[in-house]
Amino acid sequence: VSKNSAPKSIVTLTPAAISVQSITFKTSNGTIIAGMSFVIRVTYRNTGGSGVVDLTTALHFGHAIYTVNGSGLIAVPAGGTGYQDFNITVWAGASGMVDYINASWDAVEKYSDRPMGGGSGAVLLPISIYAQANLLIAGISYTAVRGFYDGALFNVNVTISNTGGARATLMSCTLVPSVPGKLNIPTPSLVTINGGTVGYVLFTGISVSGFNVTIIITANFTAKEWISGRDMEGVSGIHYLNITIPAPSNVFIVNATILSPLATPTYNAGETFTMRVWFRNTGGLDGTRITVGLTFNGYAFARTSWTSGEIVVPANGMAFIDVNVTIDAAGPSANISIYISWSGREGNSNDPIDGSYVASILVQIIALPQVNPVSVFMLASGLAGVLFIAALLSRPKKIKEQIVPGKKKTCKQCGKYVKPYASSCPYCGYKLAEEETMADAMNKLSHLFIFHEESGVCLYYHPFTDAKIDPQLISGFLSAITSFGGQFEDATSKKKGAAGTTAAAAKKSASDLKELVYKEYRILMETSGPCKFAVLITGQTSKILSFKISQFIKHFMRTYEEAFKDWKGNVRIFKDVEKMVRLIFGLTKVQPEGAKPALPGKPPAEEGAPATTGPKAPPPGYGGGTPPPKPVKPAGPAPMKPSLPPAGMATPQAAPVPKPTQPPAQQAQPIAPASSAASSLFALKEQIGAPGEFTPSVAKPMEKLASQPPQPPELDKKDKKKGKK
Repeated sequence: VSKNSAPKSIVTLTPAAISVQSITFKTSNGTIIAGMSFVIRVTYRNTGGSGVVDLTTALHFGHAIYTVNGSGLIAVPAGGTGYQDFNITVWAGASGMVDYINASWDAVEKYSDRPMGGGSGAVLLPISIYAQANLLIAGISYTAVRGFYDGALFNVNVTISNTGGARATLMSCTLVPSVPGKLNIPTPSLVTINGGTVGYVLFTGISVSGFNVTIIITANFTAKEWISGRDMEGVSGIHYLNITIPAPSNVFIVNATILSPLATPTYNAGETFTMRVWFRNTGGLDGTRITVGLTFNGYAFARTSWTSGEIVVPANGMAFIDVNVTIDAAGPSANISIYISWSGREGNSNDPIDGSYVASILVQIIALPQVNPVSVFMLASGLAGVLFIAALLSRPKKIKEQIVPGKKKTCKQCGKYVKPYASSCPYCGYKLAEEETMADAMNKLSHLFIFHEESGVCLYYHPFTDAKIDPQLISGFLSAITSFGGQFEDATSKKKGAAGTTAAAAKKSASDLKELVYKEYRILMETSGPCKFAVLITGQTSKILSFKISQFIKHFMRTYEEAFKDWKGNVRIFKDVEKMVRLIFGLTKVQPEGAKPALPGKPPAEEGAPATTGPKAPPPGYGGGTPPPKPVKPAGPAPMKPSLPPAGMATPQAAPVPKPTQPPAQQAQPIAPASSAASSLFALKEQIGAPGEFTPSVAKPMEKLASQPPQPPELDKKDKKKGKK
């Protein structure tokens, strides 16, 4: 440098500092439909002192579904900004998603030619992508309230499905009939269909013009896609409607006949004949609710008394109606012809239809002979007089009731004999009219069942009436009912036992009867040992019935007690129960009051004397011999166990079987159930006596009935005084 040269100035610049200021949409709002194109801008800022040149940008995406076109190289001056635009297209097959765009850049620093580069960092651009809309017709259906006919109205519903992601708005939807001019189709309301949903286009009130024609209906549509504005269209393809409009009904009468073998039917006044009217329908719709009316050419004494009701005459078919015509008894003789009118409704349209028909039928009516009222009155008066005289002559004479041996009443309250015609006891005031006879009590019996408690098998069944019941069905029902009652009773007993009630107080007697009541029927049930007994009766129960049933149960259990110990299910061993039923319930015949007594009895006691079951001395003036039979109330049989007599001893034939004692163990022998039942029944017959049979002349003392009421206290006092005397 020479001393005389001028000084040189040096400008020192700070390095360039480039950063991505923003990434923004230039032609979109961030929501893109697959197949669309949009423009984004990447803006740079240079905060350094040196500028940069030849800056290039590279865009980065989360998914490879884009095509990108850039705007070339740019320069960013010191302290200034610069930008670069990119045209981006999303592939048409892209599915819905949310993606992000970021950028990286490369540049050369001005003056120094220093290479530079960087990225957008946290500066990102979010983008929402929807799959394209995909519309197609999924179905066509119709509703016709009354079916199709000329003038009918019906509705058509077109279902359009959008299987894409973007929504689309329908621009048009059209029905295309195969036969023009037969349908009047209104304009429907159009809808927007979101992605993944269906939309419906309803054509309401399509009217039919014409008949006897078949029409095929298809559909097509146009639509516009949301955001992208892409035009869309479609046709129904495999979906279509096939409707047939039938011809109107054409109903008429083809024939009318009288159901009589005669060519010219003849009927007397008061008789009834049947007419059959035939209809034919040559149209395409049914004739429904067809009825007929008959007129008889001015003959006022004939009328329609019955018809077979409304009928339907099918399209291209036939049907008939039967009508009964009754001629009044007062009708005069005449020859009549019949005029037929009919009415009904057309199928589908429900329009009224009618018609008439003149039957070429001639009916001859013959009047009945006239009856003279005076003669009828005289005849009726004479007949009434004859009946009155006959009634007077046949009236039975009143005979004063006399007390005869064997015809007495016993008061159940005090046990004394009273007059047979007395309505109340003169000693205790008990109302005898309310007393039930043995015949009344036995007539209440309907059915008797015995079944095994564990297995439910019906051991024995006896019907007291002609009606029969399946014993296996009723045994299952009663077994279930008694099982439920037993569970309830056990639960109640446990509850009472917890409260301090003793087990003895809670325990019920085996002979207590339980009742099931339905209307006038009652089922009396009892459990004894392994058996369940059920008796079906009608009406109210009584002391006589309860006593007889308990008597039967006790004797049955004593008779078959040994048999039940090793019972294997054989019900044939109970065949002798039939005899037991007849002996205890008197089924050979229930003796009505006043009939021949069933058992030898004692002579008539004085009125007011106590009724006993033991023998008494014969009445005064009795000459000896066998006492006349008197009715004795049968005593209950003492329950007994069957036993075989020792070897070498004859079985008694007329004496009651005593209560057996337990033999020593070394002499015990097994006893067959059938023999046990037979020997026990023989003893039972001796104690009860079969109705209609006679025992030996010397009656043995019988035990007092268990159900016989005790004597009043005042009678006991009289007996004690007599004893002291």
